Amino acid sequence: MTDRTPFPTIAANLLDTVEAAVPKLRALSEPQAARPRAAGKWTPKQIIGHLIDSASNNHQRFVRAQEGAALTFPPSPRSTGCPASTTPIARGKTS
Repeated sequence: MTDRTPFPTIAANLLDTVEAAVPKLRALSEPQAARPRAAGKWTPKQIIGHLIDSASNNHQRFVRAQEGAALTFPPSPRSTGCPASTTPIARGKTS
């Protein structure tokens, strides 16, 4: 890593965003958390659940990426039917 890497700044911004959101999320009542902002939109509880699920799936992908000679990821529910989502990628190859 060089001194010009953006990761420390990105991490700091992410932490600031999470720390600012926590009190706002904790202030939501149960009825507020279960009510969508508009018809057909997700509720705050659904959004948080989606973010947790996505983080868990991405963590598993990062772990798998460090293990084996080829990277093969199971398709996510949103990518089912997309051939690229299950295509193995040989380690060390860029194409």
